[in-house]
Amino acid sequence: MSIIKINPQPYGIGRRPFTEKYSNIAEKLNLKQYETEINEKILAYQNKYEKELPLIESGEILLEKSFQDKRTEGKYFYDVLDGWNWEDIKKIWLQNRLSKIIPDVFVDLSGSDKDRVFETKKSYKITTNSDFSYNAYGHKVKLELQVSREIREVYHMKESKVDRAFREGIIFFWYIIRANNYFFCLPHRDLKDTIPVPNKSWGGKMAYNLLSNKVMHYSSRGDLSEDVYEILGLKK
Repeated sequence: MSIIKINPQPYGIGRRPFTEKYSNIAEKLNLKQYETEINEKILAYQNKYEKELPLIESGEILLEKSFQDKRTEGKYFYDVLDGWNWEDIKKIWLQNRLSKIIPDVFVDLSGSDKDRVFETKKSYKITTNSDFSYNAYGHKVKLELQVSREIREVYHMKESKVDRAFREGIIFFWYIIRANNYFFCLPHRDLKDTIPVPNKSWGGKMAYNLLSNKVMHYSSRGDLSEDVYEILGLKK
């Protein structure tokens, strides 16, 4: 990746330039052959953030307020772009790992924000689709990406997302940043006896609590474990 001069002004507490934050992500995920593609995407989001943040803060770009919480507009904007970063990177990871089992598989970025257009007015298309989908032996598999900084004893999951996953057969694909591992959560298996409860850190919003000991963690550097083939529709 070419070296660029970073304007430190937009980066406050909890925010780092994406080129710094993801500096070794291709190596970390064993995706060196995709390093150029990944780095170009990361740099594009960083440029978008640095270019558009002043316009947001000055009021020239107005964000859709209904999607925000207590975060500042700058932090909210950063977090949305950060989420898109992770989705793009994990799509490449999924495509790479799945193609070793089904060579002609295609992982589709199928979420409502797949076009990477930032919502600046009220929209009724949000939260309609899973983040990823692909066809495996005639069966459509849908995955929803969740990211955690570290391994936890309990993972909190929004009630609305889990309820939708129950209805639509969506599988949760969790990535743990510091441990560089992942796991899959099947709501009908891992949350069937769980009742949503108020989450204080989310302002009392209802959430399902997934116990870490209910799922199996796997290293993100390796190929997909045969343990997850059936979950992901990879068995004929």
